[in-house]
Amino acid sequence: MRDLEFVTGEYYHIFNRGTDKRKMFLHDNDFKRFLESVFLFNDAFFVRPTKLFDRVMALSFAEHFDFERQHFVDVCAYTVIPNHFHIQVKQVRDGGISKLLHKLDMGYSKYFNYRIDRTGTLYEGKFQAVHVANDEYLKFLPVYIHLNVLDLYGIPWRDGLVEDWDKALELLASYRWTSHGVYIGKKQYLPIVKEETIRDFYADAEDYLSHIRGWSQRSLNPNWLG
Repeated sequence: MRDLEFVTGEYYHIFNRGTDKRKMFLHDNDFKRFLESVFLFNDAFFVRPTKLFDRVMALSFAEHFDFERQHFVDVCAYTVIPNHFHIQVKQVRDGGISKLLHKLDMGYSKYFNYRIDRTGTLYEGKFQAVHVANDEYLKFLPVYIHLNVLDLYGIPWRDGLVEDWDKALELLASYRWTSHGVYIGKKQYLPIVKEETIRDFYADAEDYLSHIRGWSQRSLNPNWLG
């Protein structure tokens, strides 16, 4: 899956999991730290703060100064669950995906290992990536990424066996560590997702939700998905 060249202007599905499928996110602060890092590291001008105060200030004024940043990628969708993450991105700067994921992998590994006093590799291996090669994949990838949340509740969505979509959508809407909320009109706590990209995929929130409900009628190539 990694035998590909990242092309600026193209979309990619990025994912990775913990070594031995172990949990990489144990508490709310871990999820929050990972997503804050996605935001902070997605900037060619970013310099790692030497003091906690500087990090807090950078995050506190994120929405006001995001226009000054030089993004590596446009983040289109994401989901983070205890043992893995999925991110859909469009590369907007040459080498952007590799630079962002290198910073993210190293930064979060260092934080997590220090926090729980462990050593060694955190991830199963290098991050995996799949090129989003056609419009069908591009349209359904945010849905697939967000529906990963339902694994936490034992709902067999991958088999198209969701008995109660209203309940499933309630669970998705209540889960904090996914961009599903942005797609249904909720405000982001950090400007991680480039919201203009959502309108490239779906006309509005109802169009997006209709694609979620229609998941069982999908005809995607299983090799596209991680």
